[in-house]
Amino acid sequence: RILVLGAGLGSSTLRSLPALLETPSSPDEPHQVVSVEGDVHLSDACARLTEHSLGDGDFQDRVLHTPLMPGLETTLAEVIQTLREGYDLPTFDTIVLAGRGPEKHRDQLSMLLEAGALHRGSVIHAELDDRSGDAAD
Repeated sequence: RILVLGAGLGSSTLRSLPALLETPSSPDEPHQVVSVEGDVHLSDACARLTEHSLGDGDFQDRVLHTPLMPGLETTLAEVIQTLREGYDLPTFDTIVLAGRGPEKHRDQLSMLLEAGALHRGSVIHAELDDRSGDAAD
């Protein structure tokens, strides 16, 4: 199970597909990728690109993509609760954090820990923007 926060056009979502498709799965338990994006146009583009990448064949049975567009006032904790209760996704194996700043990453990580979205062995991916001055000198 992969959670992509701030999915944008879907670059992180799309980069996860080859590894998932190389990993065996069963039709009863496909790999699951959730792309969370607050902009309706970006969310729609991510969903369409992912659907196109998976095609019409066997790949769509092996990877289930769930695009999720929370409301403007929806917190990360509410998103996690929705995924847990509405989609039966209590924890994630990999989480891609949104944004490119360490403060935002810390806030997201704290919220994910408080919400119980991580398990032993979960992997967190975060990127820094070299132009922001936040990157190591």
